[in-house]
Amino acid sequence: MAKLSTTCVNKWAGRAAYSDPMRKPVPDSKSSRVPLPHGRVSEPRASASGTGNRGYANFRNLVPAFLLLLPAIAVAEVICALGPDVAAYKSSADDRPTSDGIYEARRLNAALQPVCAPRCPQIVILRNPTAANAMLIATNDQAKFVYSPKFFQSLYDNYGDGAVIAVIAHEFGHALDELNPGRFGKGGTPELRADAWAGCTLAKAELTPTGLAEALTGVTKYPPPGNPDRNFRFAAFRVGFTQCGGDGGKFDAARAKVK
Repeated sequence: MAKLSTTCVNKWAGRAAYSDPMRKPVPDSKSSRVPLPHGRVSEPRASASGTGNRGYANFRNLVPAFLLLLPAIAVAEVICALGPDVAAYKSSADDRPTSDGIYEARRLNAALQPVCAPRCPQIVILRNPTAANAMLIATNDQAKFVYSPKFFQSLYDNYGDGAVIAVIAHEFGHALDELNPGRFGKGGTPELRADAWAGCTLAKAELTPTGLAEALTGVTKYPPPGNPDRNFRFAAFRVGFTQCGGDGGKFDAARAKVK
């Protein structure tokens, strides 16, 4: 069984050199790791019911991945999990993401690729009902983001697209911070630097003021291990948001609406 860790820390520090960006990863039966098209998808896909709501638990499609490979490590490790029951995770239940998962991955890629290029991590996105809400996991041959469909559906229903993007971006932020050290400063904890990357993503996603407030509410409802002070998290979000072109006044107005 893979070794599990519930602490969100930077596991890549001091490891081997980065993988060759031209290396093509070996595909497996449950994921596709080809690069995403650059550019933002204009409209969300409708759910199977035709209502226009997200259906994170209903569709079964392949997802294209992010960009460059992370360095391989000796054992599988949970880098960060936003849920309490990490030990219940069973990798054998990993499955293809939904079409809505693909949509969010495309938005994330479009938002972050201009910021992190040429050092963007390639991360496979999978769904798994045993996942501890949202998890970033590194194995021998890949890094993967695994989400619980039930968690994502609830996150979307209560807080909208922005919260889903912010949660994914926080998890990816741990890898992005290692590949792009000091992008938002070298101080603070790995958690807060991951939050800064999430804030950057929210700026690039160009959410409405209401959407931004909902995103900040949603992402702070599910704190990472260690439960960092929420005010520190908001400060980190703001750093990333403003340094990636977001308006500080817009952020502050959204922050004031968070309950």
